[in-house]
Amino acid sequence: MQTRIIKYLTCPSCKVGAFSLFINEAGADGRVKEGSLKCKSCSEIFMISNFIPIFIKEIINKKTEKTAKSFGHEWNYYSEKLGPLKDKFLIDIPPIQEDFFKGKVVLDVGCGMGRLTKLSAQYGAAEVFACDISESVEAAYRYVGNLPNVHVIRADLNKLPFSENFDFIYSLGVIHHTSDRFRSFSSISSHLKPGGTIAIWVYAKEGNMVLRYLIAPIQFITRKLSFPIKHSLAVLGELILSLFYKVIYVPINTVPWFRFLKKFLFYNDYFSKYFFGPYHSAEDRRSVLFDFMSTEIIYYISGDEIKRWFSDNGLKISHLTFLRNQSWGAVGERK
Repeated sequence: MQTRIIKYLTCPSCKVGAFSLFINEAGADGRVKEGSLKCKSCSEIFMISNFIPIFIKEIINKKTEKTAKSFGHEWNYYSEKLGPLKDKFLIDIPPIQEDFFKGKVVLDVGCGMGRLTKLSAQYGAAEVFACDISESVEAAYRYVGNLPNVHVIRADLNKLPFSENFDFIYSLGVIHHTSDRFRSFSSISSHLKPGGTIAIWVYAKEGNMVLRYLIAPIQFITRKLSFPIKHSLAVLGELILSLFYKVIYVPINTVPWFRFLKKFLFYNDYFSKYFFGPYHSAEDRRSVLFDFMSTEIIYYISGDEIKRWFSDNGLKISHLTFLRNQSWGAVGERK
């Protein structure tokens, strides 16, 4: 932990207290490797372990705990296998572009292994705070912890250790994995500065009829399997889907005589422009399949529901985009 970030932190227990910093061990670059943060108001103590401040005492909700465990395993397992995301980040939150990040204090909620965090830092953000409830923060620190403008923190998105600090907050692919989506969005957006911008990406209720009703029974079974078995199934599933895509989808999308069949292809936009597009390697696809087999909590959210989230939290939604006929990207500002 870099000592300068203490000015951004607020006790998540009492929500008003600043912290006193106690250093037990410092790294060669002066970062705090081991130590603690003590709230000056309520005296709650939070540990700093292996350079990461930890603001989680326990996870009470069992489904949330299982979801966090799954993602923690996933990102630590795939952290050495996945490459950079390139432009995938920005296609999910139009019209945000690279120059938008310059000089901003940014919060990445649900950072996983930190791939979006790294892009935010490279785009010129002044400071990037990467938060996750799971042990994926360990993978994130290995991936981006050496960057001078990045700070990795383990925290529950409903009890974030900040006040209204941030110029830009984003949470991509996270809120639909929480038990109370409105509460999660409200908590995240409460840390936005007046005039600040928030962006989210979630699974859509629209366009996902098959996943919502036919895939769910399969997920009920796969969630009970061991991690090694699910990794093996992800490899097999990726091979089968790749073959199916090349034999069926590619000819129908490219051969003029077959194009009249495009309207019958399941998830054609998603598969053609995204899953098998330039943004995903084979390992990316395996991690997505592992995600679907493992995650305890998955919800699909309507566009109208997202509009209510923004309105009820005093936010003006500027862009709501239906992406690839299966997800929503939303951008808004605090009034």
